[in-house]
Amino acid sequence: MRRELLAGLVLGGTLGFVGFLRITVWSLVSPAAYGPHWPLVAVTIWLSLVDVTGIVIYFEVAARVLRGTLL
Repeated sequence: MRRELLAGLVLGGTLGFVGFLRITVWSLVSPAAYGPHWPLVAVTIWLSLVDVTGIVIYFEVAARVLRGTLL
């Protein structure tokens, strides 16, 4: 269980950081994209990206497995 927890934290932190970095770079290239509060948007993305990614992965797997039977 410790390894799974550690793997989840590392994966979540990495994906969140990529999202944070993307918002940061995009706000430097196009300052009007996220407005003056882009750091808050970037932190929000960092903290929530894993949940969204997990849900997308779940539904993609479910759609592929259940295609032709229930879908």
